[in-house]
Amino acid sequence: MDLRTDVSIESDVAAVITSLAGRVERRSGISVSCAFDVRRRLPLTIEREVWRIAQEALLNSERHSRASRVEVTWICHEEVALLEVTDDGIGMHAGVSTGQERYGLVGMRERADSIGGQLDVRSSRGNGTAVCLRMEVAGRCAS
Repeated sequence: MDLRTDVSIESDVAAVITSLAGRVERRSGISVSCAFDVRRRLPLTIEREVWRIAQEALLNSERHSRASRVEVTWICHEEVALLEVTDDGIGMHAGVSTGQERYGLVGMRERADSIGGQLDVRSSRGNGTAVCLRMEVAGRCAS
């Protein structure tokens, strides 16, 4: 189900994140809170990449962080869009990861690059992890 869910004309980024957050809570017991401030939609191709970054970050928190709480924020205004997925888990050392985790981070970076966004991953042992995507969206119209 997690892999088949996607953004569409009927289901925006906030809707699919909310759906995944509920599934993560039910199966893992992690408290997932979502905050959205969406004033516009982006083209589906861009929203789908944002969704896949959010999905990877949230599933990484579920699988690896040992977090008790995850917060997901999606803001999309006229000029800028911001996605943040933060957890209160065990964090990770910079530059140290297993192959599976490394590929997830590489994939998120590639997705961010493909839509003109900047991905920032902040983490340290014992202090959780924050995945932040920021992109300028002025002039990009929903299709």
